Amino acid sequence: MDFWNRVRYAIVGIVILYIALRIPGIGVPLDRDEGAFGHMGQLIHEGGLPYRDGLDHKPPIAFYINALALEFVPATERGIHWFLLVYNFLTLVCLLALARIFFDSLAAGLWCAFCFAVFSASPDIQGFTASTEMWALLPICASLLAAVVGVRKCNAGLLMLSGALGAIACWTKQTMVFSIAFVLLYAALAPVADSRSRIRQAARNAGLWLAGAMVVSGGIVGYFAARGVLRDFVYWCFTYGFSYAKQVSIKDVAGDLRDALSDVWSGNFVILSIGIGVAAWTLWRARRDRTSFEWRWPVFVLGFLACSLAGTLPGYAYPHYFAQIAPAAALAAGQGIYVLLGRIRQGRARAWAAIGLAALILSTTLVIDHDYFFERDPNAISAAYFEDNPFPESKAVADFIASRTSPDDRVLIEGSEPQILFYAQRRSPTAFLMMYPLTITHPHYREFQERMMAEIEACPPKYIVAMVDIPYSLAWDESADLQIMRFLDTLIAKNYTLELTRVMSGSDGQWIDPPDGHVDPNTPAIAIYRRRE
Repeated sequence: MDFWNRVRYAIVGIVILYIALRIPGIGVPLDRDEGAFGHMGQLIHEGGLPYRDGLDHKPPIAFYINALALEFVPATERGIHWFLLVYNFLTLVCLLALARIFFDSLAAGLWCAFCFAVFSASPDIQGFTASTEMWALLPICASLLAAVVGVRKCNAGLLMLSGALGAIACWTKQTMVFSIAFVLLYAALAPVADSRSRIRQAARNAGLWLAGAMVVSGGIVGYFAARGVLRDFVYWCFTYGFSYAKQVSIKDVAGDLRDALSDVWSGNFVILSIGIGVAAWTLWRARRDRTSFEWRWPVFVLGFLACSLAGTLPGYAYPHYFAQIAPAAALAAGQGIYVLLGRIRQGRARAWAAIGLAALILSTTLVIDHDYFFERDPNAISAAYFEDNPFPESKAVADFIASRTSPDDRVLIEGSEPQILFYAQRRSPTAFLMMYPLTITHPHYREFQERMMAEIEACPPKYIVAMVDIPYSLAWDESADLQIMRFLDTLIAKNYTLELTRVMSGSDGQWIDPPDGHVDPNTPAIAIYRRRE
């Protein structure tokens, strides 16, 4: 079999593997962040504006990506996840091109694509969720690709494009600034002919890169300023996110980080071991020759991995934060495999070694995370990875709400479950899609409660969907004053009737007609109240 036939078979195999590993996650119910991004996309379609008509402490790009997705897919978990599958495949293609150019080897590029197909699908990084981290991977990889080519060709346009793409990544998730810092460092510090020209080239490259980033950032900030929401835009993108991250202690961060890293390592230790191990070994061997490629590529992949890992540290160490290390891990592992195989001189032995390594990587992931990859019930996957969150139950509640309301009716979620609004395609009477900004102590939480109460009084909802004994939904810190909850209790008692309850039991809950018109407060459930005419 000639070289190009092997390449074609490898590409087909990677594509099939990429899709197959993602099939189990296609039908997993949306989590609350996915629901918020999707509902923001719906608001944008209706002419709404983030930070005015809907509030969330994420930068705006994820909202507009979801608005784009809804141009092509239905407002369902399958629609969003199929769009993510296609979107993330573009990241794989971009990573393949990056590895092919930087490592000067198509074989290394294909191995990097293979490793990314496996690692980015890992449930240990919640690769099945359309999180901000997953949306940010494409602009990160594209930014690094543009920087590598731009440096090699001394192309000003590509360096500016790299900066623009880097800014897009940061406006998708704030902590991507750590990964993008590596791209800027690479653009500025990539070696050139001599020390004098290196300084000039570094200043030129950094200036061009920053110019591209400033153009995009200036455009985004200017857009929201022109729409009159600059203050809220800045607050939700930066100020609130900082106060949110401070809610957790360093001790808790260390414990959560340790647990999360342990999970990521256990399911992907072959990829990470090969990538880090071979890069470190190569760097040690080439430590005296700092002009050779044998020194530069380990610094490149280990530096990228370290910067990407730094982005997981601020705030709560949630599993999906670690999705941002997927490109760096894949680059390190792909080149590591290529180097290892290159030490085998006999062609047949090299082929069998390649098959064995691919089988080892894939089988390790499938065996360790078999409860995910071989689970046929998406609701069971949701329960396993999101514990006591009512994500499967939200779909049935949304169907009920949609059947009893018109598009003009308002539905209030007493909790943090905007996925119900997304599924039902209904709007809330308040801009607060989640309640935890109102139930955690920070300088403005009382002001937010007052605003929410005023918005509800101005536009009484037809239905109130209340989370009963679901702590993660309210996220009360046991310190904040709960005036908003007392207000809602009074409002419900005065003007609303309990119509139906979805109890969290089984795969996706169970409908009950509560006796005596109330819900047992010790039973996790979703209570649906209808406004009395």
